[in-house]
Amino acid sequence: MLKSFIDSVFAYGWAYGTGEALHGKKYRVIMTTGGNSKSYSGEFTINDLTKPFITSAKYCSMEPLPFHVIHSDSPSEGRVEKYLSLFK
Repeated sequence: MLKSFIDSVFAYGWAYGTGEALHGKKYRVIMTTGGNSKSYSGEFTINDLTKPFITSAKYCSMEPLPFHVIHSDSPSEGRVEKYLSLFK
């Protein structure tokens, strides 16, 4: 599903090349991990995992907003509400 999205959105002639539909648009990466932060501090970090998305957005001249990583395998209801309020 993600591959289909990437192929559709980051298309030559629309997102880059002769097209500039994404030029100057702001983007934010929001990632949920389903585990604790220690799981992503070994060989591959969150920064490593997000590089392909950030590089693609830069190639299309998009403007980054700070990205957010939500680490939890079972967030409490209060924590979910807190996260939702950050992105409204």
